[in-house]
Amino acid sequence: MLNADEKIAEIVNGIAKYTKVKNHLTILCLSLAGISVLFFIIYGFVNSNQAIQFVADHKFDSKKLEKVMTNPRIKFEYKENEFYDIRAGSAIHKDGDQDDILMFDVYAENISGNIKAGELLISDKGNKLFFSKNPVLTIRQVKKDSFIQN
Repeated sequence: MLNADEKIAEIVNGIAKYTKVKNHLTILCLSLAGISVLFFIIYGFVNSNQAIQFVADHKFDSKKLEKVMTNPRIKFEYKENEFYDIRAGSAIHKDGDQDDILMFDVYAENISGNIKAGELLISDKGNKLFFSKNPVLTIRQVKKDSFIQN
């Protein structure tokens, strides 16, 4: 049978072995974590050019220039001194042969009424307005004198 000093020495040796194993496992885990972080950093730098791809032609053609506008406002004169104030959520203006403006989520307001529509196409240099995508015209009450009588 072992005496008390031998039992204590055996226990201390067991703790020392477990401490060495724990230290080796800690070093192994930290080195694996460092290697994996390094791998992801290198992978990110190598593949960063492939993450963003520009889909554009290198030749600049001014006829295909497109402008995107947010919250645009336009004033149109409907009759003499009668203006429509047109507001939209967004709009696209394409330069080129047609020079059209396409507006989305449109609200046009005038003294005599207002128009709410999903889209408005302005063409022919502003001479033609095409309201589409469920347009709704609301007419305010007007005086009888304002109508042209035959």
